[in-house]
Amino acid sequence: MASGRSPLRLNSRGVAGYFEDIPALIVVLIGVGIFLASVINAFVHYTSRQYISEPDEGQRLLENVLSYHRIKRDGYKDGTFDRDKLRNITVERFERDILTELEYEIRIKDVSDYPDRENFTWRTAPGPGDDADLHLVYTYPVNIFTSTELHQTQTTIHGAVLRLSVWR
Repeated sequence: MASGRSPLRLNSRGVAGYFEDIPALIVVLIGVGIFLASVINAFVHYTSRQYISEPDEGQRLLENVLSYHRIKRDGYKDGTFDRDKLRNITVERFERDILTELEYEIRIKDVSDYPDRENFTWRTAPGPGDDADLHLVYTYPVNIFTSTELHQTQTTIHGAVLRLSVWR
């Protein structure tokens, strides 16, 4: 002690020796554990749902419905439907022609002021419950061409809204 230095500075390992490394080791192990837990959690959520492809699949289904030849008015652009064709189409026909893994409901609501309004609904399964992984709703303005019963040459155009709900 003649040098005037503290005895603690003489020992390069400190007073407690290797026991001083234990708190640092615990901090590192806790950090690694939290990192691994977050990686496992992210992997589980990633494998349970496909976030990117499902909205694209719903959009593709909407485009297929708008251009579906069995309800579309001949010679007109997508989203212009024929009321007689809408009356005769069934959900089974939709399922055969428009292939998708999603469950869906198609509603066409006539919003015009004409007295002969008519609404249409097709559903592949009961509505989505609280446990549905995905529930998207698309709305799109459409037109419905109608022919009067007596005069097949006279047509009126009804404004309508197509509402497509999809879920898995």
